[in-house]
Amino acid sequence: MFYTLILSIVFYRTIKIRELPSIFWDTAKTTGTVLFIAATAKLAGWIFTYDSLPVKMAEFMSSITDNPTILLLIVFVFLIVVGMFMDAIASLYILIPVLLPPLVQLGVNPIHFLIILVLALTLGLVTPPVGVCLYAAAQVAEMDIEDVIKGTFGLTVLLVISIVLLILFPSITIWPVQALGLYTP
Repeated sequence: MFYTLILSIVFYRTIKIRELPSIFWDTAKTTGTVLFIAATAKLAGWIFTYDSLPVKMAEFMSSITDNPTILLLIVFVFLIVVGMFMDAIASLYILIPVLLPPLVQLGVNPIHFLIILVLALTLGLVTPPVGVCLYAAAQVAEMDIEDVIKGTFGLTVLLVISIVLLILFPSITIWPVQALGLYTP
């Protein structure tokens, strides 16, 4: 970060010294907001775990089906909806302690689930109605949000197909990790 700051001030001259206090203040506000969300989400995750919500979720999931693939498809749809309306970091802090233990208990590989979780929440970031990344892209590109949504539709469909393929064929995510010797079941 310090290196980037020096480059911006000295070499590229895109930031003036008098702008630094407002930049630091904006950075502090943004960082504080993210840390507050993370702390609150972490507390919520602890409360859910203390209240044995993962056990209740395992019972609920096993009442739906015992097939891990079908469970992951159902969780995938749930994660897209969550990702549409909620910040990804907060979602991770809240959902990992709630969903991971029951899914592992029902036979889902934890690495496989976490990859699906991150990809699904990322998909939610580029999916309307909230689509935080869509609005950021529209602002940076100085385009209408409708044009950005139209432009990302094909890539969104491709991402959905990719995630479904990862769910249907877990060896795609597990094999490279096992081949590198980083995970042994």
